[in-house]
Amino acid sequence: MSDHVIESTSRNPASAPPGVRLPAAKRASTTSAAPAYDPTLALTFANAVEAAYNYYDNGTPISLDGYTIGPSIYVWELATKTFFGYVATGTPPGSGIPAHNLVVFRGTRTSEEAAYDLQWSMTPCTLGGNPCGNAASGQYKFYTGRIWPESSLSDSMLAAVGSFASASLPIYVCGHSLGGGVATLAALDIVQSQAYPSASPIMYTYGGLHVGDASFASAFAAGVQAAFRVVNLADFVPQLTGLSADDTSYVHVGQQWWFASYNQYLWQNHELAISYLSAVTSYPDVITDGPPPNLPALILPPPSTTARRPSAAEKEASTVR
Repeated sequence: MSDHVIESTSRNPASAPPGVRLPAAKRASTTSAAPAYDPTLALTFANAVEAAYNYYDNGTPISLDGYTIGPSIYVWELATKTFFGYVATGTPPGSGIPAHNLVVFRGTRTSEEAAYDLQWSMTPCTLGGNPCGNAASGQYKFYTGRIWPESSLSDSMLAAVGSFASASLPIYVCGHSLGGGVATLAALDIVQSQAYPSASPIMYTYGGLHVGDASFASAFAAGVQAAFRVVNLADFVPQLTGLSADDTSYVHVGQQWWFASYNQYLWQNHELAISYLSAVTSYPDVITDGPPPNLPALILPPPSTTARRPSAAEKEASTVR
């Protein structure tokens, strides 16, 4: 399965792909180091996504310690206006992290959303009127599609970003699963649409899908300040690039920060609460951007009549729950 990575690091504006817009913050200063992965923010944003799931699933009011909750983000599914995320402003209490604006997306919950998850043919990606390589047709249609007079998920997200009381704060975007793919499109959309010209977005995703090809990843890296993909190596979703066969033209964006957590059922390895929220809460020091071990034998062991001793890497990975 494909898991190519292009890291989002600071670039010279001249290296941006043709037609790709750089935010003012990046045009003004391209020599400063990109932000580092922050375990406190990784935990906070995972809780933010969990709050979006809880609101959609059972109507639990959205609450995030240290943050003021702003407008919701919606997508039209058939004739139903469906909650898919929200925005907020604040910072984790006592963290010393500067106040910031936050855009949050939940993941797949409806059959229509699941159908978009399964559409892996490439389609040209245009955001803010600018070409941004090619993207998975399902995710792109889910994010940009509209039937008059309904607005698109992109429209709703941009309107929510426009509601921030202060557009001078840093801006973060986060999401899980399909919401991770949407967060990727949204972060680049914010740049290409000049929706937040004072700062380039920083992204955190959890078990996020592949979104586009190398041209898309280059456009993303040129415009988005930093991106951190938290990945459970036992989770098959971030590895998907097709159903019948892998499409090797897909390229992940940003930096991969991984852990390994094996649960009773395969799908639990992808669940936010069971897998990702548990890891960032209980094992923040285990999550690393180092070279991942080669784990196929752990996931799909080949038939064998001879038992073998687990490797050191396998022993270490199997202890992370």
